[in-house]
Amino acid sequence: MDEQRIQIYLNVIAALLNCPSHQEVMKILALNSQWIDEGFVQVMGQVAEDMVSLGRHYTADWLLNLSQELASSLNKQATPQNLELYQTFLVEVLQTIQDNHNTQMAYLLLVANQDKLNDNLAYVLQAWAIATLPSLSEIAAQYTAATLVEFSNLMKGFGLGNNEVNIEIAIISYQVAATVFTRDRSPHAWATIQSNIALALCERIRGERADNLELVIHYYNQALQEYKRLDFPDDWARAQVNLGLAYWERIRGERAGNLERAIECYQQACTEFTLVRSPQMWARAQNNLGLAYKERVCGKRADNLELAIECYNQALQVYTRSDEPEMWASVLNNLGNAYCDRLSEKKADNLERAIECYQQACTEYTRERFPEVWAKTQNHLGLAYIERIYGDRSENLELAINYFNQALH
Repeated sequence: MDEQRIQIYLNVIAALLNCPSHQEVMKILALNSQWIDEGFVQVMGQVAEDMVSLGRHYTADWLLNLSQELASSLNKQATPQNLELYQTFLVEVLQTIQDNHNTQMAYLLLVANQDKLNDNLAYVLQAWAIATLPSLSEIAAQYTAATLVEFSNLMKGFGLGNNEVNIEIAIISYQVAATVFTRDRSPHAWATIQSNIALALCERIRGERADNLELVIHYYNQALQEYKRLDFPDDWARAQVNLGLAYWERIRGERAGNLERAIECYQQACTEFTLVRSPQMWARAQNNLGLAYKERVCGKRADNLELAIECYNQALQVYTRSDEPEMWASVLNNLGNAYCDRLSEKKADNLERAIECYQQACTEYTRERFPEVWAKTQNHLGLAYIERIYGDRSENLELAINYFNQALH
């Protein structure tokens, strides 16, 4: 590569690194599309390596992920004629969403054109938005952005085709909509889109899981800047629950600190999502609190396990077998695990409670419907019977062997 071209690459990369948002990144890439080639991707990799040596690991990871996406797009580049077909398809889908009060017709259109649900559509979506949205009136732009949000929702839940790409298209479409529904002009709509992006990132397949979770936390925190408790209590509380889950799953940072943040988020949510007012969301928060307390590092282990058991039992006030069979079984599994680890009360009694919880869970988590969860529960039952104090020792061991063999199926 000649030095002049390398310098152009470096200038474009410097501009990308100074971008305040994903939208600006897309604009810079679109404006410099003639320079985006294999050499550009190679130089991005070299710059990322330099940043690692300087200790800028997060920025290096971001740059490497972007270079990988560009490399993938370069390998799958379509001809101009094909790109025109993608744009025609995109406009048709958006028009179909606008013309119908539900997305059923648009869904059928996606089913019939699964071959176009790929990275080329994502590229066309970005280029189309950059070219089209600025030329529209404010009302028309908002109407189009609202349609893009509906399209994102549809793509995020679309179960056919390549789920990896579907999620990427959804994320990009949300981000494009956020350039119209900005925080200054449409604060609540902007916050909702931030929350939607976070939900999509939770399911994202591309990129490092650790990086995606950092982005999830970032977007939920963005949403919470506008989701004020007094103005939007339900939105605020729901974002707190989801943010708590992101901290619970977080890979970066101290585990102890992440769990404390998760617990704080769940507790905040329960000030609005009460048993009387929002029983389903309250029960979800209680179950999540139980999971966090069971793994908690701070505080006394015995106390944390008691708190976990209390939370699971609270959740079971709402999650009954008749109304919420799957969640009922899930919480019973969690409660069984907590009883197995419990330090308070008699060990023999705790193991009996754990066995009872696992056996109840298996009435819904059957081998036919939930084979993996069923197998895990069989394994837990085997471990509980190995340690069981009540009953005949030899019979308990035979039962344990039977449960382990069941799990091995």
